[in-house]
Amino acid sequence: LGFADVRLTASERVTANQKGSLSVYQSQGAYEAGKGYAYSGGNLSIDAPLVTGAAGSVNRITAGGDLRVSASVPATTPVAAAALGAELRLAGRDVIVDTTLALPSGKLVITADKDLTLTGRAQLDLAGRKIGFNDVSRYSWGGDVTLESLVGNVRQAAGSVIDLSAQNNRAGTLKALALGDQAGVVDLQGAIRGGSTGRYDAGGTLVPYLAGGVEIRAQHLGDGAALDSQFASLN
Repeated sequence: LGFADVRLTASERVTANQKGSLSVYQSQGAYEAGKGYAYSGGNLSIDAPLVTGAAGSVNRITAGGDLRVSASVPATTPVAAAALGAELRLAGRDVIVDTTLALPSGKLVITADKDLTLTGRAQLDLAGRKIGFNDVSRYSWGGDVTLESLVGNVRQAAGSVIDLSAQNNRAGTLKALALGDQAGVVDLQGAIRGGSTGRYDAGGTLVPYLAGGVEIRAQHLGDGAALDSQFASLN
């Protein structure tokens, strides 16, 4: 509390274990019964080639102002080595992701008061992983991503990848929400990987694992095109 701008820099990764949170605000407002104090302002910049979490960890990062997660140096840690089942929640006024977030079989929730932007370098990796137990291999499921703008837009630039896929297990889900009356655009120009492979025994019948799902709730889908062509571009 009390900082207009906060910058965190890591040469390898930003990670979390167990449960934790980081909140950055510039000022404290009035107290409201039942809700507590109101906070505002405070921009947060995280510079790291990889943002991840320990297995089963829950991490919440909130900025009262803008939140930018980017990378000024290339990654040195293999993304495939990230632990399973971490949860990460990012929130800010305008949120920009310009680096790799790796949460295999985990959960990612990004909430922006205004615009939420995934640049062409954004990589959201929640894909399932192959896990070896001595001489036996097991496979984890694809994770879940929620991208939400309260009064602005959700945009994924070309080159960005959201990976929810899984091998021999179910793939994950993507929710993109932008319902603000004066904005409300969801524009997904990057790649969304939601494939699944393999089958499982459902009472004597082999059933394919579920592929990934995408739920979009918006005032407008894409920019400057008719709805039929916008839907066609997603298929």
